[in-house]
Amino acid sequence: MSNMVQDIVNLAASQPKEAALTAAASIFAAARARRDSLPVRQAAIEAHVPGGLSVEDLMVLITQQRERARTVKRQCRTAAA
Repeated sequence: MSNMVQDIVNLAASQPKEAALTAAASIFAAARARRDSLPVRQAAIEAHVPGGLSVEDLMVLITQQRERARTVKRQCRTAAA
């Protein structure tokens, strides 16, 4: 189990639901920010787990997620202008 998932499981078991959800969201956001700070291939290598998606498939997924995030940011800037 990845460190992020284990952290979330530990929090869920030890805190009230709302606190656990808030903490899980913070952990997820920090992990996503770290992933997005890396080159796509390195992020995919770090995200890869045996039996899961291949590094190549993860690279495609990460690229798509990053493009989607850029599109949403552009749309928000346009709406705010």
